[in-house]
Amino acid sequence: MSRIITFYSYKGGVGRTLALANIGVLLAKRGKKVLLMDWDLEAPGLDRYFRPYLEEGFPVNKGSIHLLHEAAANASADWRSHVQSVTVKTDNLSPQEFYTLSVIPSGVAAPDYANKVRTFSWAHFFEEQEGGSILERWRDEWKKEYDFVLLDSRTGITDTGGVCTILLPDFLVLVFTANDQSFEGALGIANSAQLGRRHLDVPRPPLTVLPLLSRFDRRDEISLADTWLQRFARDLKPFYDDWLPKPFLPMQMLEKTKVPYITRFSFGEPLPVLSHSLTDQELPGSTFETVVRLLASDFHEAGRIIDPMLPEEQNAAARVRGVIQQAPINERELHAALQAAEIELGSGQELYELLNEVGQAFRDQRHYEEAERYFRRALALAETVFGPSSSPVSISLDNFASVLQEIGRFSEAEPMYWRALAIAEQTFGPEHPKVATGLNNLAVLLRVTGRHTEAEPMFRRALAINEQSYGPEHPTVATSLNNLAGLLRDINRLAEAEPMYRRALAIDEKSYGPEHHEVAIDLNNLAGLLRETNRLAEAEPMYPRVVQIFEKSYGPEHPTVAKGLNNLAELLRETNRLEEAEPMFRRVVHIFEKSYGPEHPEVATGLNNLAGLLDTSGRKGEAEPLYRRALAINEQSYGPEHPSVALRLTNLAAVLHELNRSGESLPLIQRAVGIFQRSGEQQGYVHPHLADAQEWLEIIQKAVG
Repeated sequence: MSRIITFYSYKGGVGRTLALANIGVLLAKRGKKVLLMDWDLEAPGLDRYFRPYLEEGFPVNKGSIHLLHEAAANASADWRSHVQSVTVKTDNLSPQEFYTLSVIPSGVAAPDYANKVRTFSWAHFFEEQEGGSILERWRDEWKKEYDFVLLDSRTGITDTGGVCTILLPDFLVLVFTANDQSFEGALGIANSAQLGRRHLDVPRPPLTVLPLLSRFDRRDEISLADTWLQRFARDLKPFYDDWLPKPFLPMQMLEKTKVPYITRFSFGEPLPVLSHSLTDQELPGSTFETVVRLLASDFHEAGRIIDPMLPEEQNAAARVRGVIQQAPINERELHAALQAAEIELGSGQELYELLNEVGQAFRDQRHYEEAERYFRRALALAETVFGPSSSPVSISLDNFASVLQEIGRFSEAEPMYWRALAIAEQTFGPEHPKVATGLNNLAVLLRVTGRHTEAEPMFRRALAINEQSYGPEHPTVATSLNNLAGLLRDINRLAEAEPMYRRALAIDEKSYGPEHHEVAIDLNNLAGLLRETNRLAEAEPMYPRVVQIFEKSYGPEHPTVAKGLNNLAELLRETNRLEEAEPMFRRVVHIFEKSYGPEHPEVATGLNNLAGLLDTSGRKGEAEPLYRRALAINEQSYGPEHPSVALRLTNLAAVLHELNRSGESLPLIQRAVGIFQRSGEQQGYVHPHLADAQEWLEIIQKAVG
């Protein structure tokens, strides 16, 4: 099964390219078809490891940067013309052994290289030249022609890094050193990449992340080295939990995969796997051989690397995991593999975990019906095996409820969230971060269904727990601040919400840098509040920055981009720039329909906003059918008593009155006022749109006598 693997480090000089080149050679030694690609365009160096073996005559204008320029000019550009075949040979064996692999260098030898790098625009490539489709085609072709494709990624937070860590890979090798900046930066990028995968237009399963501690020397400062190892084992545990068998600890795998610092190999661009032992644990070749065992086995050799006496993993479970890594998932193949796994595993913890993995894979690919089916099975099995009040049951309830909420089945999701929260409190205690997660999940659902009075204390409690658990400057705290501020904004407590939005923005800019999609979300939230307080001059420069960051992060057709465009168009409408706003609103509707289908609540929002612009510009006859369609979608999604339905009713009633059809509009506005009043009474506050609906009711009543 083919795998694309990105090697990423937050800082340079940590041995990332050294690891990639040597691991590529070892994969070729195993008879695998291997392609190595240099995507570190600003600081390339992969080809230097193979210069002694390169054939003369390879064109200097062939490489990654030239390929990208070709694709920008012609979408059918063929990457194969940029591939150079390399045959390496061992230095320490007699007779010598030869291994062949393929390399796409950066193209740095070309005299126009620096200019090519400067003039290539990722934003333009994605927006104007269908860059996303081109990369997806190449990705499919690479996976058909090679067993392993290893990508050497740019360091730091860059467009190239985002392509290599989010869009392209199946696995991520996270290379870092015992240095705060190197480790914390790499950890942040890995978490960010996982989040970014969920928002891609193309379905991708979660990344499998292999931490690779590099240039590590514990020969002198043993106690200090052990302190760092303990920190790494603790902070990297979520990544190890994805693939390390339960009996084993992250520290055990760290010990097996740390790359020792050897002075000799810090000079030049060496390939120690060709010149030195692969079994001597004091040399890097031993570590690289261990990494190859993990990658070549889809991590199923992890247990046997730590304990060689451990029996091999059962094949059926491995086949299931292999199937769900593909997109789209082949359900016939999955069903056969899962049946075999049930026979081998029985009805126990391993099968429970496997069912959850399958459900998560379908959810990540937005196949909610299939995800619901497997999460339901996992929940039933967890209740039987672990008991109805166990932590696995809480996890299954949260997973199941998230799918139901996504498809608008709120009344079914809510009791699951309540039950999951109760189990988490009982299992971990009331101040645990898992309790904060449960509180947040439930509060989000309550907010979506208009029950703000119930949701607010849950958001506040989740914030307090996260501040206590992670400290006041952690990105998880920023998420809690955004959630609470959003609720306060819903109920018109804007003065309380603003400092929370500003604090969340400051935390995320410090944590991720100014061009991260989390920063764009914070800017979007703050700009929305500034609009609502009529501070349009402050809000306006924020929105283009939001859209620019989202397009760089996700590509031009992603629903997150649509949300940023929608808010920019709203501001343009409020400042009477209707001609500029209309094409943006139409693009928003198009993206939402393409992403979610024609009956999703986000489509209703886009339709309502486009209709509002047409209404404002006097094209009321064009606005009416859009308002009606938005109303129908919200009634179907939320039920007839939701405040969103009342908003749609108000807009439709107003346009009918202005079309001299007040008799039709009266029952609509009466119903809207009733929904707002009942919602406010239930939640203990006056709904902010009630006064507007009552004003329209009075106008329409007068019109009909």
